Formats: sequence, C-alpha cells, structure tokens
Amino acid sequence: MGILLSGCSHFPNEKNPNEKSDVKRISKNITDLVNLPENNKDVSNVGIYSQISVDKSKNDYLAQEKYLMSGISEDIIKTYQNALFLMDQKQWTEAMLLFDKVIEQQENLSGSYINQALILKKLSSNAKGDEREQQIIKSDLLLDKAISINPTNPYAHYHKGQSLQDKGQFELAEQSYTKALTIWPNYVKAQLSLAILLELYRGKLLEAYQLYNAYLANESNNQQVKRWQAALAIKIKRAGLLLPENVGEKNESTYE
Repeated sequence: MGILLSGCSHFPNEKNPNEKSDVKRISKNITDLVNLPENNKDVSNVGIYSQISVDKSKNDYLAQEKYLMSGISEDIIKTYQNALFLMDQKQWTEAMLLFDKVIEQQENLSGSYINQALILKKLSSNAKGDEREQQIIKSDLLLDKAISINPTNPYAHYHKGQSLQDKGQFELAEQSYTKALTIWPNYVKAQLSLAILLELYRGKLLEAYQLYNAYLANESNNQQVKRWQAALAIKIKRAGLLLPENVGEKNESTYE
C-alpha cells in the first residue's frame, strides 16, 4: 500500500480511543498533495545520479509545505485520515468511498487518487479476466490524474513506475522512477526499485550500483541489498567495467 500510510499510527483507532487527531502531525500526509503553480515544472530531463550525490536533502514535494494547508478544512482532513485507517484495515471498498468524498470536496489532493489507484491494484490481484483488466486500467488512470494535478508528487511517479514495470514496459518504468528521484533524491523505495530495474532489465550496471549505494546510505542495515550489490560488483568486473571510483573499493571490502 505504501503511499501515505506512514501516518496511520497518528490516527484515532479502536486500540487507542483516547488518541487525539493532530492536524500538524498528519499534515505531511495530505497537505503536499495540493496543486500549486510551483508544481508545474518539467522534471523529465534532470540528471538523476548527480542529484542523488549532490543534494540528498532536496525534496520539492515537501518544500511546498508552508503553502499546502490553505483552504483545506479539518472535516476533509478527518475524512482523509479515516480513509487511510480503513486502508490499513484492508477495508478497501469503504476506503474508496471516503476518498470519493474527499475528492468531491477537494479535487486537487493528488493523494486521494494515488490511494484509490493502490486500492484498485490490490483488488485486481484477487480478480480475474475482464474485471482484473478493468481495475488495472482504472488504477493507471488514477495515477495519471494524480500526476496531472501535482507533477511534483514523487509517490505518484513511483507507483506509475511500479505499474509500468509490472507490464514489462521497462524503459517507461525507468523514466517514472527517475522522475520520482528527481523530485526526492533520497526516496529509498524509488532508489531500490530503480536499481533493481536497471540491473535486471535495462543492463545499466554501473548506474544500478550507484543507486544501491544511495539506498544503503539511508538503509545501511539491509543485508539483503548489500548482498545484491556485492553480486552486482562481481557482474560488473566480469563485464570488464570499473566500479565507481573510491566507492567500489570501500564496498568491496565491506561485503566480502
């Protein structure tokens, strides 16, 4: 489910009925989904690997935060957080209906469309035939809608990349992951997904190695990814290529 569920622990729930809703604490889950003129910039041609190495703190999405609560009522926020809670409880149909209510009142919250897309993707995994196909199509259309509303929503680009990768459209998936990382270079899920895609499906071994490095800079305890990168280092050497300067030597001694 990924998107916007990290804040669910802040939402009122049956296990903690005395917990109070805190608009400020959940604002990052919803406020940076508003369409602003600043969002409408082209991110398609920015060099992703230089961005990762140069400015790890960059996040265009969250940089908008001071503008984003404007015009959003507490009722809408409450409906949104309740929808997230229902997603967390896997009550997909009920969550869809609440997101519909949010969209009716505030149609420029891109997260509503992303979450609905994720719900449909989840439902499609249990569907068959035409029903499954229609749910996947609707999910993709919702992601496209989210991107059109807020082009600097990295989650929308990331999940679009996931969808494209599932369909075997690897070049387009790479573009979507890259857009997500252009917006937020430290987005670890996008770092890892793009690294795997580049290694296994795009043949871009050195670029994949760099992305594993970027991911491990944030998730240094992930032993599985360390093993993947060590195996990739062997693959790079067998291909007659050189590991990225300095970084390769450090990782080689660490992972052996």
